[in-house]
Amino acid sequence: MKPSELGTKYDKIAQWWHDQHEQSSYGVSQFERAIGYTSGGKKALDIGCGAGGRFIRILQNQGFSVIGLDVSKEMVKLAGSNHPEHKFIHQDICYWETEEKFDTFYYSSIGTNENMQLLINNGLSTLHLELDQYPEKHVYTIATKP
Repeated sequence: MKPSELGTKYDKIAQWWHDQHEQSSYGVSQFERAIGYTSGGKKALDIGCGAGGRFIRILQNQGFSVIGLDVSKEMVKLAGSNHPEHKFIHQDICYWETEEKFDTFYYSSIGTNENMQLLINNGLSTLHLELDQYPEKHVYTIATKP
């Protein structure tokens, strides 16, 4: 499915998705572990930010300014109204360009092997890799660029 098609599908369920996930603890401990590797108070990029919520709040509480990017126009509208102090952009990450530098980013993914190869190809070193929902093939990785 093309990202633009996915965005259109999420447009239709944006409010429902937000209501179901805003207070969820899913992924929070992993995200907090990743934030623990930073000094906080910098810039973060949230790819696939949806309507915002728990991850934006965690970043904000650690002093980060956030730019969120999502293929769903309605999700971006909700994120902007939920977190007006941050910037949210309706765009496909495959085509988005920026000169800004970020201290951390969050992205939900293309698979373990593809992610690891992408990190390696871009000069990043893995700090932590964990299969967190065994037997599901869900993995999260924390990496740094030396």
